[in-house]
Amino acid sequence: MKANLFLSALTLGAMMTTFVACDKEEPYVDPGKVIESEVVDPGMAEDVQVTDNGTEGTSLSYETWIVVHQVFADGSSSGPQTRAGESGTKISVILENKLTNVSSTADVSGFELKEPENSVDYRSLGSAKYATEPFVTVIDSATVYTVDYGTFAVEFVLPYQVAVYDDGVTKVTMPYHKYADIKDNGGELSDLESVTENGITYLRKLYKHSLTANFNGEEYLVTAEIVLRKEQKGDYLVAQKVVDEGVELVSYDLENKTGVSRSWIKVEETWSESGVKTVTKEVLLNNGPSDGNFASFVLYITEKCNFGDLVIGDAKTFVSEDGSRTENGIVIKKYRQTISFPVTYPAEDATTESAFGITFEEAVYSNEGFEYKMPSFEYTEPTLSMSQTSEWYVSAEGQGVMDISLSSQVRYDRVVYTYVDAGQIICFR
Repeated sequence: MKANLFLSALTLGAMMTTFVACDKEEPYVDPGKVIESEVVDPGMAEDVQVTDNGTEGTSLSYETWIVVHQVFADGSSSGPQTRAGESGTKISVILENKLTNVSSTADVSGFELKEPENSVDYRSLGSAKYATEPFVTVIDSATVYTVDYGTFAVEFVLPYQVAVYDDGVTKVTMPYHKYADIKDNGGELSDLESVTENGITYLRKLYKHSLTANFNGEEYLVTAEIVLRKEQKGDYLVAQKVVDEGVELVSYDLENKTGVSRSWIKVEETWSESGVKTVTKEVLLNNGPSDGNFASFVLYITEKCNFGDLVIGDAKTFVSEDGSRTENGIVIKKYRQTISFPVTYPAEDATTESAFGITFEEAVYSNEGFEYKMPSFEYTEPTLSMSQTSEWYVSAEGQGVMDISLSSQVRYDRVVYTYVDAGQIICFR
């Protein structure tokens, strides 16, 4: 009896030993699990592959990569060895960008184009795992350039891809190209024929706009064509054209160097029911002197010269815009114009300038998307003459001085304005 109990105890002990041995077996190790990693070499291709898709746009693609030194859960590590002496795996991804030209139709309440509001923002378009690289996600993003006129807006979507490597230990954005130096090339309206759809007549115009974006040092053009259509009811304006125009100087003041000119156009309007009408649009444009300050004429030389040795060069002109106003659908813009003449003493290559400023206005008639630059006068035939008003004398500072008089003239239609200034030639030796 005791022997049987002893044997049973031995059997039970053996079974428990077996169970304990089973519990101590090592757990399963995922050989693909990364427990250590480090990026040892990032880079991307210097060249971008370009595919011209015709009127649809342009496709851009290029390779980006990183070399990653990885240690896996089973004790193995990535290879082969890199130039830096590290072992690593090259993670390579092809990024693709597709620049698409815009083509759409927009219903509008009118064709008057006000000053647009331009903006740039960035959007995320989605993401997906890369097909052949298990630790890489490709994010689709876009730079969006918007031109908003209020009644309609144009969106230029410039897509680009970004690759993100994430093995659970190391997370890094792989190198990629960005868009830079986006240049707005502006837009313009042109007429289209009216159409009737489902019993509704639409007056239409075509709006074209383009911009240029720099990508990896190269410029790419993106275009937009928007058909603008306005529903027409009753007697509506179908077409417009200028059939006559003119401009005349109605008053001037030589002493104050001012003038007023009348600019006019005759516009032939075609209406859907009432037929053809001719209307006259006119505006008064002002011209005069600029209120800017100009430096006094002083030419510094190191030896006394003869007055006749001075040489007057050709006139140079600089024009800048200086505000605008609107009267009865006519936009009047004011401009400042600087006219300068270089005066040189060739023996010493010494040069200075004689300059004066003038202003003038130009007008643009605008109605229902129709724009026309009205006639105006321009300043022409600028000249400079000089005369000697003193011989050389010694100033209080001990410098040699010659006084001269400068007379600049410029024509505006039949009027010649004269600007007189005093100057000096100074010998500072």
